[in-house]
Order: sequence, then structure tokens, then C-alpha cells
Amino acid sequence: MKFLIIFGPPAVGKMTVAKELSLIMGYPYFHNHMSIELGLRYFEWGSPSFKRVDDAIRFTIFEEMAKSDHEGFIFTFAWAVDLEYDQQYLRKVKDIFHEWEIYHIELECDLDERLRRNKLPDRLEEKPSKRDTVFSERILLESDQEYRFNTFEGEFDLSNYLRIDTTDMTPSQVAEQIVAHFRLK
Repeated sequence: MKFLIIFGPPAVGKMTVAKELSLIMGYPYFHNHMSIELGLRYFEWGSPSFKRVDDAIRFTIFEEMAKSDHEGFIFTFAWAVDLEYDQQYLRKVKDIFHEWEIYHIELECDLDERLRRNKLPDRLEEKPSKRDTVFSERILLESDQEYRFNTFEGEFDLSNYLRIDTTDMTPSQVAEQIVAHFRLK
């Protein structure tokens, strides 16, 4: 069983690449905003109640998926690689899937392209909290200033690792590169 973790900065293409991989491989995917958007319907971002709801949804799905007979599962999130909290979070997620083969796919993309992608219809449809694109763009830029979403070379010992610059690639091209690199078919 294969657990694919796709990470990178906001609007790099994590969700759309996960969708493409899901179509190719038949693996279900869980993008970060699936639980975020539900939590935001009831609670303010970052509040204790929001965090409990977000974690409860995610970790229930992770635990059930890890016990399932699925051949694979795809998870996407914006990992602030310079935050110890996010490093612990990733370890906790990977511990749940300790019996699975874990693949790390890091996406990067130039800022201008990410700002363009931040307004794409698919993103806005899947992520209602991004529909106020002026606010969403501001948060994206502030997040880039506050956190680092891409690793330095050799910073982490990540098994089954691939880094892709998605700036000039379609989601299907990125997905095909992932499948070919890891020989997933």
C-alpha cells in the first residue's frame, strides 16, 4: 500500500496534482482544505474548536484509511518546513501509515504563477475560503513571508522523495512524472 504525501506552498498545485494522480492510480485523495472548509463553516480559523474539528476529521480518515484495503492514498498539505509543530504533525501522520510505503512529493513554483493559480475556478470551487481572492492573495503573500514551504536540499531525510517545479507544467504532466519516477503503475 502506498501513501503519497504532496506538499509545497499555497497554490503550487497540490490539489490538482492529487486529483490527476487519483484518476491515474485510482487512489482516493484528501486535500488539506477538505477538513479546513468544514471547520470554517462553524468556527473561526485557528480557534481551539476549529483545530479540534479539523484534527478529528483528518485523523479519523487517516486511521480508517491506514486500516483499509485500499492500494494507496494521497494527502496534500502546505507543510511549513521551518515549524517544529508542522514537523511533529507530519511525523504523527506518517506514524499512522507506518505499514505503508510512504512517498514524499515536494512541489515548487514561482510566485507569479502561484498568484495566477490562486484565482483558478477549480481552486475556488473546492476551497470556499479562497473565494475572496484579494484576501486569499494577501494571506498567500503573508504566509510566504512568515513560513518556508520548500525544503533546502538534504534538509530532511525523506524516503521515496521527488521535487518538481510545477511552474510551466500542467497537473497531468506533474502526475505522469510522479508515476514514472516512482514506477507506480
